[in-house]
Amino acid sequence: MLMVLGFPSEFWNIKITDVLLVVATVALVGSTIGLWLSGQWTSEITQRGYVKMSHTPPGVIWGPTGLTVTIQLRNAGKTPAALTGLLLKTFLL
Repeated sequence: MLMVLGFPSEFWNIKITDVLLVVATVALVGSTIGLWLSGQWTSEITQRGYVKMSHTPPGVIWGPTGLTVTIQLRNAGKTPAALTGLLLKTFLL
């Protein structure tokens, strides 16, 4: 008796639940990879330096030469920040 090696006959009996299970598994793997990539991007953004500029108390000082305001720059981020430029405009309301 000659026997042909191959797939069993039950291999081709595919149910709709099997197809849905494969589709759901592929979708789950894809969404997990997408979440991992977005987490990598978000962690890079949150590690940058945030420079906060504000005046120091008492604020505006009226002096003989005019108004004086002392500005304080402070890094509020986790990474050291380098201040490369500053633009300060004054106007009177």
